Amino acid sequence: MSTRSHIGIKDSRGITGVYCHFDGYPEGVGKTLLENYDTEEKVKALIAEGDMSSLGATLKECDFYKEGPDTEPYTIPDCEDVREKYYQAGKWMDYSYLFEDGEWYFTHEGIDHKSFNAENPDDVNLLPAEWTLLKEELEEER
Repeated sequence: MSTRSHIGIKDSRGITGVYCHFDGYPEGVGKTLLENYDTEEKVKALIAEGDMSSLGATLKECDFYKEGPDTEPYTIPDCEDVREKYYQAGKWMDYSYLFEDGEWYFTHEGIDHKSFNAENPDDVNLLPAEWTLLKEELEEER
């Protein structure tokens, strides 16, 4: 079973992000991001490679898709609520990670299950995102 996530970086243009299929929970992808992708340069290099099956401690250890439709990074243009739009773009992701001002933040998907309709499963409402500083979350886990 996969724990899907998306990984993004905020800059003056907006948020650019990619999809990661496996181990998206904070102790997996989150810990790897925090320990190994701790500069803007490293994060941009990771995202430039596109969507991935799994995240590794180095770019060589990542399993990037490299082929197929929609495997390139996407950008959400900067606006007042760019974080919320990034979160909304990750509908059906378990976690969203965002590198901003030298720090990693994350949020867990919050689907309003009362809005789910089996006849139109993609038309669900997401609860507002609650972004948390990743290093604080992982420190609490210890």
